[in-house]
Amino acid sequence: MKGEEFVRLPNGEHAFIDLRKFYDYILDNEHDEGKHKARLFQSVLGITICNVDLLVKALREAARSNEVILGKKDDYGQRFTIDFYFIGPISKAVIRSAWIIRTGEEIPRFVSCYLR
Repeated sequence: MKGEEFVRLPNGEHAFIDLRKFYDYILDNEHDEGKHKARLFQSVLGITICNVDLLVKALREAARSNEVILGKKDDYGQRFTIDFYFIGPISKAVIRSAWIIRTGEEIPRFVSCYLR
């Protein structure tokens, strides 16, 4: 609808992304739970630890400019979901990313992501 605004991630331009999430879980082929995500990211998009910077760059851009889906709010903080279209080295897909602004903080933190 013309003139309708969508909600962006508060302070998305300052979003914190801990790279250990990728090295120790999301893109870790040896992780008990993360290895399935790692295999999907590699086989579908061509994303591995070696080129994780492409995914991180896309996550930062999504945090700055994409519409959010408001999640639950509890004692830990306010959760958000951002879906975005990602073009990887071998293919393209929609990625769902999870974020939280912890209670008492103003900066959103990356929680995780997966292919939709």
